Amino acid sequence: MMSHGEVVMRQYFVRTLLLAMSISLIGCGGGGNENTSTGSVALAISGSPTPSVKQGEAFQFTPATLGTGLNFSIQNKPDWMSFDSTSGQLSGIPTSADVGVYTGIRISVTNGDTTATLGDFNITVKSASVILSWAAPVSRADGAAIDMTEIGGYKVYTGSSATDLTLVANVSDPYTMKYEFNALGEGIHYFAVSAYSTSGVESSMSVVVRKTI
Repeated sequence: MMSHGEVVMRQYFVRTLLLAMSISLIGCGGGGNENTSTGSVALAISGSPTPSVKQGEAFQFTPATLGTGLNFSIQNKPDWMSFDSTSGQLSGIPTSADVGVYTGIRISVTNGDTTATLGDFNITVKSASVILSWAAPVSRADGAAIDMTEIGGYKVYTGSSATDLTLVANVSDPYTMKYEFNALGEGIHYFAVSAYSTSGVESSMSVVVRKTI
């Protein structure tokens, strides 16, 4: 049978143990990909940005966070993107000049007591345009020479199959021998061009070329 003093010491030990457990639980906050703590306030950052975007399309990413009074920062931000230091949102619309791979982008967040960092990520800007160019015909189908003044223009065709092309543009200037396709979807695209005379007679199509987006 325990004495009164032993009972008091046992109760004191239990209270001390519970207090220690309580402190331990308070310090068990989740973290982001990396978490550098300078205090006991929980802070976390997470999220997976879309790894690629096509030129002309909007890109947007906002990391998920845990904590209050947050301030965000970024390293290696692409020039075509904007960054909001109050929300951590990264956004922008790349152009054809921005096509390429952007590496080592890093977003960090702090509340003044704890710092958490999202692991480095890359963004690839894919080209969604194709510039088709050609040469004007110099002879007719029978071999007879043709002058530029006899050419009325060109017709541009495209499609998802080399044997199933659709007319998409009529270039009415015979001296304009290129055409740009913008915002093409992902996949294989096929292209061909024909010429037509000032009287409207159309030639056969050129060799079919293709481009993978």
